[in-house]
Amino acid sequence: LFGFKMHDNKPTVITLAVHEPGKEYLHFANSATRDQLQTLTAPPTTLMAWFELNQQDINARQYLYQDVVQHYWYDRTARRWTRRIKNMSVVGRVVTVHPRDRERFFVRMLLTKVPGCTSFKELRTYRGRLYDTFAECAVARGLVSTDADINNAMAEAGAMCTTRQQYRALRLMFATFLF
Repeated sequence: LFGFKMHDNKPTVITLAVHEPGKEYLHFANSATRDQLQTLTAPPTTLMAWFELNQQDINARQYLYQDVVQHYWYDRTARRWTRRIKNMSVVGRVVTVHPRDRERFFVRMLLTKVPGCTSFKELRTYRGRLYDTFAECAVARGLVSTDADINNAMAEAGAMCTTRQQYRALRLMFATFLF
């Protein structure tokens, strides 16, 4: 284990936050009083800073959330994105979200497909229509498989099953589609 290089690896991976509006993570001390907790505000996340960047810099609007790291760097002290002066080998990793966390899952899906959004409201808008949920917007954009796609996948997988282990995998596949 100690024979492997553990740091200074390339490319640098930047973790990008995903959350719903008003549901950012808060960090506080165990000794915080109730009054302190009520006045606590969430610091800007990489996502909120990306929205702000897109409001202020028209050139940034061409980039997807995960691609912005190649052209801008996130200043953790100032909590904002700043244009990179020199090219670096950097990868943006949008945190994974389980499909059971439905709205947050669709926020993530939209962020990886829709460039240059300036707000959550814009992220939920498609062809001039503001959708009530991120899930509805993702469906309208054609990012979500239809029931026909799922039925075809199940039928194809079922036709290939010949062993008990494959049937178990088919049941797991079915359960995954239910999310």
